[in-house]
Amino acid sequence: MRYGMFVFSLLAIGCEELKDPNLGDDVVPEALDADQDGYTSGEDCDDSNPEVSPDAEEVCDGIDNNCDGTVDEGVTQTFYADADQDGFGNPEISTDACQLPDGYVGNGSDCNDIDPDSYPSAPEICDGEDNDCNGTPDDGMNQLYYVDMDRDGFGDSDQQVESCDLSDGLSTVGGDCDDSDDGVFPTAPEDCDGLDNDCDGDIDEGVTQLYFMDSDGDGFGDTNMSIAACVLPSGYVSNDHDCNDENEAVSPDALESCDGIDNDCDGDVDEGASLEADDWYEDNDGDGYGNPTVTLRACVQPSGYVSNSTDCNDNNDSRFPGAQEYCNTFDDDCDGDVDEIGSIGGSTYYADSDNDGYGNPNTPLSACTQPIGYVTENTDCDDYDNDSHPGAVEICDGEDNDCDTLTDEIGSLGSAIYYQDTDGDGFGDPNVSQNNCSQPSGFVTNDLDCDDGSMASYPGNTEVCDLIDNDCDGNIDGPNATDALLFFIDDDNDGYGNPNASVESCTQPSGYVADNTDCDDNSNLAAPNLTEICDNIDNDCNGAVDDGQALQGMLYYSDADQDGYGNPNMPLQACSQPNGYVADSTDCDDYDNDSYPTATEYCDGEDNDCDTFVDNSAVDGFVYFADNDGDGFGDPTTQMQSCNMPSGTVTQAGDCNDNDVTTYSGATEICDGVDNNCNGTLDDGLSLTTFWLDTDADNWGDSNQPSIEACSAPSGYTDTDGDCNDGNANISPDGIEDCLDGLDNDCSGNSDCDDWDSCRDIEPTCWVCGDGYTDVNESCDDNNLLDGDGCDSTCQSEVDTSGLYNSWFSEGRTIYVFQSNPNLPLSDYNNFCTSRGLSWFTPVSSSDAQTAINTCYGYDNHHTWIITDNPTASGTWNGYSVTVDSPGCVDFSSSGLSAIRKWACSYCDPESHNTTSCWDSHDYDWLLCEGP
Repeated sequence: MRYGMFVFSLLAIGCEELKDPNLGDDVVPEALDADQDGYTSGEDCDDSNPEVSPDAEEVCDGIDNNCDGTVDEGVTQTFYADADQDGFGNPEISTDACQLPDGYVGNGSDCNDIDPDSYPSAPEICDGEDNDCNGTPDDGMNQLYYVDMDRDGFGDSDQQVESCDLSDGLSTVGGDCDDSDDGVFPTAPEDCDGLDNDCDGDIDEGVTQLYFMDSDGDGFGDTNMSIAACVLPSGYVSNDHDCNDENEAVSPDALESCDGIDNDCDGDVDEGASLEADDWYEDNDGDGYGNPTVTLRACVQPSGYVSNSTDCNDNNDSRFPGAQEYCNTFDDDCDGDVDEIGSIGGSTYYADSDNDGYGNPNTPLSACTQPIGYVTENTDCDDYDNDSHPGAVEICDGEDNDCDTLTDEIGSLGSAIYYQDTDGDGFGDPNVSQNNCSQPSGFVTNDLDCDDGSMASYPGNTEVCDLIDNDCDGNIDGPNATDALLFFIDDDNDGYGNPNASVESCTQPSGYVADNTDCDDNSNLAAPNLTEICDNIDNDCNGAVDDGQALQGMLYYSDADQDGYGNPNMPLQACSQPNGYVADSTDCDDYDNDSYPTATEYCDGEDNDCDTFVDNSAVDGFVYFADNDGDGFGDPTTQMQSCNMPSGTVTQAGDCNDNDVTTYSGATEICDGVDNNCNGTLDDGLSLTTFWLDTDADNWGDSNQPSIEACSAPSGYTDTDGDCNDGNANISPDGIEDCLDGLDNDCSGNSDCDDWDSCRDIEPTCWVCGDGYTDVNESCDDNNLLDGDGCDSTCQSEVDTSGLYNSWFSEGRTIYVFQSNPNLPLSDYNNFCTSRGLSWFTPVSSSDAQTAINTCYGYDNHHTWIITDNPTASGTWNGYSVTVDSPGCVDFSSSGLSAIRKWACSYCDPESHNTTSCWDSHDYDWLLCEGP
């Protein structure tokens, strides 16, 4: 009887009394505990489930496990919606569940759940958003940039702005010394324009050239009198090779005279110039002896010359009269003979008295070439016997004929042949012999041994099986060997021999084996080492055919319950099916004929259909639905049939989103963009708000794009419109105007310098004199850019450049140069610069002062006076050191005006002359002003 049928019978009895016939009618048996959990049906709130009882532990399964009336209490967890799937949840949207719902996470720390780039610990990027959720957008992203007005890639170090990104008009590199001129910046090529193009503090460096004063007009300049200029000044030349610029007879191309002067500027005086000079001979190799073919007349002995002319080779300091002679085919000692006897470097020769070509080692002679009667060889052992020398034929005569220190050695002429007897068996090796004057030890006169390395091999010895030709008859281990073995024929080549056919031999013959256990030598399917197979042959030679576990036999399985399905744990291999066995091995219970594959599954606690699952899809089970969110309503698409309610399931369907606890049939609709009550309509019956598209996520919507109505803001939308550029997060009504990017950042209708409130009144780059706007420090602006600063006479004087001689730009301002009139009184120049809207020139660096001196001198290449109202002192100008011809050329004046000059050294006090002409041979001076 099935267990399920038994339970059904007990349930049918219900609450009726069960009487024990042995105890009488008044005895009541114990109450029923169907699930055997220790609690009767009266105490247990679900006596069909052993997981449910008053002392059971509550688990997350949608069941009241501890019978306290509450389901899953204390085992749920709060999860937070993660709309942007960045792993951080929205703290305002949460649900309590046992398991993590789809689209939710365990933490609720996201500050913007519609932006996957915004979450705690996210890297901050330059987008106007609080990416790392610390409350500050773009924190740590701003950096300082330099204002680059002239767009040359280098900014003004004194003008910096803070920005999140690099925009037009900004630069990461400072150092521009004139940000109004795109030809002036660090690394710019220096041009000859009076400007410091590369901002290194020097003007026109590298493009000017040094020119040298040519006072004597001989075409060669004085190296000590130079000027740097872009073009050649009058009275100057480009070379500095004159060694005396006061004597036109002295220059590099002048002829040398015997006058005690270096006429040709080569550093030598009177070299080879006078007829009264002596003849000197070149001593090229410095050995003290002169070359007779190279002479020089000079007033005094020239360097490298001597008075004698006896050198025979003036290119080699080892060849001169009295030098050591060498074997080199040269006359080293200049005596007319070459390589005489005794010269250094000669070869050694030896006397050959017997004329056999071999010399006596005891008679050496050194010479550059071989003398008669001498040879280079010194190996003769007897120079008085021409039959004794290296290479001579040795004969049996008791002498050392070939000079090898040996007498009558092997192979000597007249010797006999002897054969080596290495093994000492009295028989010699025909392959090893010697011609000797007498019989050597270990040699014999015969050559009959076939193996002189073995005493077991010689003619007449006994043959044995040892792989040796013992008797030297040419046969190894022949049939006459005294210890040959017995071998058996193997006709079927299976390695086992026929015991009835054998031969004797020292080695195994082909087709024979040492084994004699083959039961059928005509078939290689029968041998003692083979496995029995189903072929009607005794394969393993055990005397039985197809016995035991034959290799080609089939596996059969015991079928104890005779249901046609075998027990996989009881196999048997046989050539034919045994009684009580079947070929199938899929029975899961071979002692129950109700359990086998294809059997019908019932709710009986057994695996009827052998699919490893008990009571699954049983024909008498109930239908359940998955309830992942624990809201009591199941997913109608995930129904399952089971005998017991599975964990996480319910008996009723109706959930349209089983991952959201707020969504199920009949739920209250809330404003979350979700169909909470599962009626097919989102947020039905709720009030709606207008939202505008916010493409750049700056919380300002584009009012030019269609809006949508919703009860909450969809992703990418905002409830505030008015964005004038929804493609740039840096542009919105609350944006900060960037005065250098050409954009209307605050949506005011004006951009950059046209935006008065944000830029015009505070941004210096917007202050352009003459543009029609009255800027800071301007009392008016007449929109006039032609006359200077653009302001009319009622507000500010314009620069008067009438009579301007020249100008240059230095240290951020323009230097103006005017020529004075000596016919005017000095007082006319007291306010010369200020009356023109300028100020008197004041140096701001040593290079600035030096530039003024050099530039003005270059205008006329004359002794230069510069008039200024700044007092000067000896060697300095406005406190800066300057280079002039002597410190006294800088004059101090007590008057309002003073002068500084280059070259010469007379003094000038302008007021004592009452004129600006301070040089009596020049009728004007230079007046220097500075201004914008």
